[in-house]
Amino acid sequence: MKCPCKCSVQANIHPGVPYNIKNIKDKQMKTVKISTAMVMLALAMLCNALTAVAQRPLENTMSAYYANKMLWNPALTAAEGNKVYALQNRSWIGFQGAPVLTNVSGQVAFGKNSSVGVMFMNDRAGVLIRSYGLVNYGYRVKLAEDEQVRLGISFAFNSDRIDNSGAGMNDPVIYNNVKNNYHFDGNFGVMYQRKTLNVGFTVNRIRENLGGDSEADLALARIAGYYGLNINKDEEFYLEPMAMLRFYRGTSPIADLGAMFRYNKMINLTSVYQTTGNIRMGLGVVLDDVGEANLYYNTNHKLSNSNSRQYEIGIGIYFLNKKDSN
Repeated sequence: MKCPCKCSVQANIHPGVPYNIKNIKDKQMKTVKISTAMVMLALAMLCNALTAVAQRPLENTMSAYYANKMLWNPALTAAEGNKVYALQNRSWIGFQGAPVLTNVSGQVAFGKNSSVGVMFMNDRAGVLIRSYGLVNYGYRVKLAEDEQVRLGISFAFNSDRIDNSGAGMNDPVIYNNVKNNYHFDGNFGVMYQRKTLNVGFTVNRIRENLGGDSEADLALARIAGYYGLNINKDEEFYLEPMAMLRFYRGTSPIADLGAMFRYNKMINLTSVYQTTGNIRMGLGVVLDDVGEANLYYNTNHKLSNSNSRQYEIGIGIYFLNKKDSN
C-alpha cells in the first residue's frame, strides 16, 4: 500500500525519510555474525589460554632440570637433600597480562628410605588464574651400596578461575566456561640410580590422560637421563650432561639436550637446547649447607622474537643436614 502523499516509500514509513528494509536486514545479519564471531574468538582464546596454563606448572619451569628435580619426577623427592625452593617464572615479556608462574615447594627425607614433598603454585595468564597443589611420596629401594631405585607418586589438585575485576570480564558466556571447581589427578615416577648415572621416567596426569575427557594437548610422560663426570679427583670441576624426551597427547615429542657445569661446588652454569628452538641458560650460586640462588633465561632463536623471552629466578634453603639425607 502506498502513502497518501504518493511517495515511493510504504505507508508505514514517514515520507521524506530514506529507508530500505533490505539494507536494515543485511545490517542486522552482519551485526549478528560479528557478535557471534567475537564470542567464538573469545572462547577460542580462552581455550588456548587454558591449555597454556594447564601445561605451564609441569612444563615451563627451568629449575626442574637440575635445581629442583622434584618438579618433573616425584621419585626424586628429597633425593638430593632437604630443602625449601621458591621460584617465579615470567614469559612473553612485553605483553600486558603476560604469564607469571609462582611456585613454592618443600621436601624432606624421613626414616631410612622414605621422603615427602609438598608444592603450591599460582599461575596467571591474562585474566586466567590457576591454583595448583601437589603432595609427593617417595620411596627408595636399595639394590647395592651404590645402586638403587626410587619410586614416587603425586596427588595433585587444581582450580581455575577468571579475574573479573577488569573491564569487559563480566560476559557470562565466557565466565561460565571457567568453573572454580577443584580437579584431582596424580603423577607417577621411577628413577634408577647407579653411582653418577640417573635414568627415569614420569607419567603425568594419569586420570585426565587415561580418561580422555580433555581436548588439550597435555603432557603424557617424560623420560630423562643424567650422567655425572668428575673432571678431577677433588670435584673442583664437575660436568653433568642431561637428555630429556617429553611426550604429548597431540603433538610430536620434544627433546631437551643440555648440561650443567659446576665449579668448586659453588658456581653452576646450565645450558639446554630444545628441539622447538628454545635455548635455555642458567647461572647459580650455592652456599654449602645454607642454600642456593639461580637465574635462568630462555629464548627462541627460530622466532627471533624478543617477546618470547622467559626469565626465572629460584631460591633454595637447605635444612636438617641436607647432605645426610637419603
